[in-house]
Amino acid sequence: MVVSILVRTVVIAAAWCAVTELRPSALVYALAAVPIGVAATYMVTGLPRRGRPLGFSRGFTATAASLRLLGWVARSAIAGGGDVARRALWLPRPDVDPAWVTRRTSLATAAGRVTLALATNLTPGTLSARIDGDELEIHVITTELDLDAALAALETRIAAIERAVSVDTRFSRR
Repeated sequence: MVVSILVRTVVIAAAWCAVTELRPSALVYALAAVPIGVAATYMVTGLPRRGRPLGFSRGFTATAASLRLLGWVARSAIAGGGDVARRALWLPRPDVDPAWVTRRTSLATAAGRVTLALATNLTPGTLSARIDGDELEIHVITTELDLDAALAALETRIAAIERAVSVDTRFSRR
């Protein structure tokens, strides 16, 4: 467990340093951002189990799936920022039609559903407000958004991470 925490801390700290270009003013924020990042990785992947290492192939699969999710979220956040700005600043009247929608998720774990809710906030014009079991309540800036496609894309990526880190107990019974 200690090795897992150290490896994740080093990786996230290195990413933080790369993103902030080692600006001294940003290093103070790393004191909070790096531990939060490490905690977030455990929320997504779960804690490693004693005596059951993740294994190279499952670890590689989980990392690849996490990177695909990260890339999708980054693209969506950039596109979402532009879309929301365009809608909010559309003159003479904003192009918005806010609404509340409820969607069911097929994700198996609570961590997966929380990850879905958090990542949904980064998709264009959406804000997740509540999780109730397998239902996610979302506020959208307009009903014209293709929310179903965005959630399906997110669920696919998060489910890949869930599959990669799940433990198949059929072969490990003693």
